[in-house]
Amino acid sequence: MVGLVTSRKVGLHAKRGSRRAGARLALIFAFALSCLPGALGAQTAKAGPAILASEGLESRYGSAYSYVYEGAQGDTLSELVWDLKPILGLRSRIELRYGDFDFMVSAFLGLPGNSGVVEDSDWQNLSLGDTTTKTNFSRSPVRSEHLIDTEAMAGWSFRVLPGLALHPSLAVRLVDLAWSAADGTLQYADNIGNATPPYHPYTTGSIDPLYGLLSTYSQSYTLVVFGLSIIWQPTPGLWFEPVILMSPFLGAKAIDHHILRSLIFTDTFKEGLVIEPGLAATWQAGGGFLLRGRAGFTWIDCPLGDETVFGSTGVDPVAEGINPGQKESYAATVGAALHSASLGLELVLKLR
Repeated sequence: MVGLVTSRKVGLHAKRGSRRAGARLALIFAFALSCLPGALGAQTAKAGPAILASEGLESRYGSAYSYVYEGAQGDTLSELVWDLKPILGLRSRIELRYGDFDFMVSAFLGLPGNSGVVEDSDWQNLSLGDTTTKTNFSRSPVRSEHLIDTEAMAGWSFRVLPGLALHPSLAVRLVDLAWSAADGTLQYADNIGNATPPYHPYTTGSIDPLYGLLSTYSQSYTLVVFGLSIIWQPTPGLWFEPVILMSPFLGAKAIDHHILRSLIFTDTFKEGLVIEPGLAATWQAGGGFLLRGRAGFTWIDCPLGDETVFGSTGVDPVAEGINPGQKESYAATVGAALHSASLGLELVLKLR
């Protein structure tokens, strides 16, 4: 299997089909935000500085994806899906508000623990034009080793109607996730040992057990995110805030360590797209406390990146086509994505 326990093919290449149309839309969106102050021409009433601190619980539910491409059309040779089902953690925020402007820093720390499974699928008949026959499949339980999501955001508000304001923002965000996979099962096509395809569907082969630590995987994202929210106060002490965040500006890295094969795959990405809709509701509980609920969905897609393969001590040169200490690099051969929903509840204390 290309993913966890078998060799990747050498000489991969993919069609550069990056989603530039989506990136252009995001740039237009960012430019529109920069024009809002002049277009609206109205500001909220000035207020003294305020400092708020919040602590709460948050859950994440979704999946991370890793792709390997082959062929002139960029067909998928291998796909790994790592579960976040679910991840529970703690969310902390500090907010500074002065007049129409606000600044916020926040951090989410996911608690380590079992988070579902990783499923690894291969399509090894691509050279024959067969993109549908799945020839290899494995499934293993996974543990989330960490999930860290930190952000620094600056924004400003513009009142457009009584009880209604627009809030554009700009944020820098760092997201880092890591998993480990152990044990599980493996199923190959019954003729996978042949030198050349076509190979039968994986369901024709026997289901074999896997034991011990098989692989570790991590993703890290650096994001510059533009946001626009609507702050609606239907009644004193109650606020609703739908928000949309998006950006084409990101950097990403994924590291896949195949322990049984003694191979380390490092994937780097310089372009992609982030879209994150959400909704927050805040209720003033009294005594300087507020209760805030949040829900959102994170969609990060890095369709095309470069890969470096490193053979560590113990690698089999015959089976893997690489020697210990050797590095091989391939351009435009990999992809990565992160899709997850979030739900949280925070207690907010007004310090000043």
